[in-house]
Amino acid sequence: MPKRVLVLDTETTGFSPEHDRIVEFAAAEVQPRTGVVRSDLHRLINPCRSIPSTAVRVHGITNDKVANQPTFREIADEIAAFARLSIEKHSEIAPAAMKPRSTRAKSGEKENA
Repeated sequence: MPKRVLVLDTETTGFSPEHDRIVEFAAAEVQPRTGVVRSDLHRLINPCRSIPSTAVRVHGITNDKVANQPTFREIADEIAAFARLSIEKHSEIAPAAMKPRSTRAKSGEKENA
């Protein structure tokens, strides 16, 4: 059994990956045997588009709730850093595998296909 598990949850404006956007992101690093949350991240996200009433009925997140929140682009690095730190702390993954693709390309490291 793993020492820790990274649990991710999102809420969106709908089901289309091409047209819909994330309105909430949550992540928690959990110890599986005890359920103890070691670290977590929760952010509401401005989708830069109207949230359909059908989606609001599912998750309760309204346009007013996200109007003054950051966009996904503005918090993407924070989300990636949280995930990267959680994985690096408890993983046998080689450190080079955790670098962003653009960093590996600039340093001359080969990409996996």
